[in-house]
Amino acid sequence: MSDPSYDRDVRHYSFDIKGKGMGYGTGDCLAVYATNFETQVANFLKSVNLDPNTILNLKRTDGIENELPESMPL
Repeated sequence: MSDPSYDRDVRHYSFDIKGKGMGYGTGDCLAVYATNFETQVANFLKSVNLDPNTILNLKRTDGIENELPESMPL
């Protein structure tokens, strides 16, 4: 965990991928997409008065590609 005086939260994680049929080299990166408990999401959306059926349309403006879909529900 980061020093509390640092302006970002930086953490170090190690993954053992030996024998998993994948490699990792200098310059590679790993993206981790977390999931949330449905009840917590529903409670949050209700507390900020947002309809969970609302569709978000995402548009990249920085030219960087990633695995996020172009649209998804709240």
